[in-house]
Amino acid sequence: MIEYLVDMLKMISTNLSGVCCLKGRMGRAGWYDNFYWRTDLVELYLIRHGQSENNARPEHLRVEDAELTDLGHQQAEQLAPWMATVGLDRLFCSPFRRTLQTAWPLMQQSGLEVEVKVPLHEVGGCVAGPGGDDLVGRPGITPAELLADFPGYRIPDSIDQDGWWKSQPNETGDQIHQRVEELLQSTIAEFAESDQKIGFVMHADITHYLLSVVAGVTSDRLERVLYNTAVTRLTICRDSLVMDIYNSISHLPMSMVSR
Repeated sequence: MIEYLVDMLKMISTNLSGVCCLKGRMGRAGWYDNFYWRTDLVELYLIRHGQSENNARPEHLRVEDAELTDLGHQQAEQLAPWMATVGLDRLFCSPFRRTLQTAWPLMQQSGLEVEVKVPLHEVGGCVAGPGGDDLVGRPGITPAELLADFPGYRIPDSIDQDGWWKSQPNETGDQIHQRVEELLQSTIAEFAESDQKIGFVMHADITHYLLSVVAGVTSDRLERVLYNTAVTRLTICRDSLVMDIYNSISHLPMSMVSR
């Protein structure tokens, strides 16, 4: 209980609207420079998936593409009406099943089309094995499986009969960093100053990598705990960014909180 309250206090301390923005430029060092006030920025919501079967298992029993637990589905159902009050304009989702399932009630509540976006996938890619050099690449979900299990989702051309990961090796640290930088650059190029609200249903580790690039610090210096279905909000334009909500689980009763 004490640990939970401490985490909640940390969340409250960053759950501030209309604060000063971190102005910076995108580069290998991340975002930097000085602070200033902005109000006309796009809102980007980073949403962690609900509790997955892997979250509830010891690491040596985890699988490459776990589904949500019953609790994870309940968390997603609790998240959906809260996100509906935000009024998202676009909703993107990682191609892992746990994120696809988390996005389903959001789609039903909002009426938005879920757009599957491969760069939102978790660190490492779709791999199986005990870890380290023993990890083996797997295909990942295919278009036929997506159409059968998630009708109405928009599937990118990059996902084909070989899946979305296509049995590639485990992703390296440099590849992860490059992917995150490209994701941020493309998001800014498409949506900055559009006055839109964009949702990314994604994962804990890749969210931390993204925030580390934004802040210009290594990911191991950030708070590592993100709750299931936690929401983090970034407000961005072409040359500025602010994080005014971090790891918010205000939509969940305490009995449903998990990591």
